[in-house]
Amino acid sequence: MQQHPEKTPGRRPRRTFSPEYKHEAARLVIDTGRTIAEVARELGVGSQSLGKRVAAERATEAGEPTGELTLDERAELKALRRQVAELHKDNEFLGKAAAFFASLANDRRTVRTDDRGEGELARLTRMARLLGVSRSGFYAWAKRQAAEPGTQRRARDELDVKVRKVFAESDDVYGAPRVHAQLAREGTFVDRKTVATSMLRQGLEGISPKKFTPVTTIPGVDTYKIPDRVKRGWDQGGLNRVWISDITYLRTGLLHG
Repeated sequence: MQQHPEKTPGRRPRRTFSPEYKHEAARLVIDTGRTIAEVARELGVGSQSLGKRVAAERATEAGEPTGELTLDERAELKALRRQVAELHKDNEFLGKAAAFFASLANDRRTVRTDDRGEGELARLTRMARLLGVSRSGFYAWAKRQAAEPGTQRRARDELDVKVRKVFAESDDVYGAPRVHAQLAREGTFVDRKTVATSMLRQGLEGISPKKFTPVTTIPGVDTYKIPDRVKRGWDQGGLNRVWISDITYLRTGLLHG
């Protein structure tokens, strides 16, 4: 590493540094983890020029272009930063969307259609764009949510409560047919498909064990016929003259025997 002072009459000599010296000074900061100011004081160089050299060295390591940006590159950088900011806001909105709509469903008073200030309008515009709906459609939905439920909606909500109660009392076992039968015994008479729709709407699913059918034949193999040696004459007039056996399948949860 070499330093080359330049002598100017009447002025303080200005020092110049070779590219190797600048490289080594920047590597001293990067490799040792020391601060730019500390290394600059030790080497007797300006911290600002050393900082630029360290930034250029790190950019070279990362494969980024170095040097001054052109006007087109600055415009592109500005547009990209604006785009990143918009994407950040979009992600922020999507993260809060579930809680937002849950609050609307739980408390209709939170729906305000008359608050259309600049901030509210911007949020609604973003929401409509991300969800693929129109602002007018959202306001119509909000108006319906704020209104009191009609007769049909109240009847549906009451049925959902009854269906959920019967399902819970069955230890989450009953399907639509048995829930329908139990509701009829309790005095609630509705169609079985209505009960099935209610269970589907609430995510309730009963347990319906499949009927076990034992495999008695092997596909592709001719059936073996056992000969009838007693010609179906079971009573031979004495004990231990004819023995008869059968197979019974018992469900054990894992195997059948």
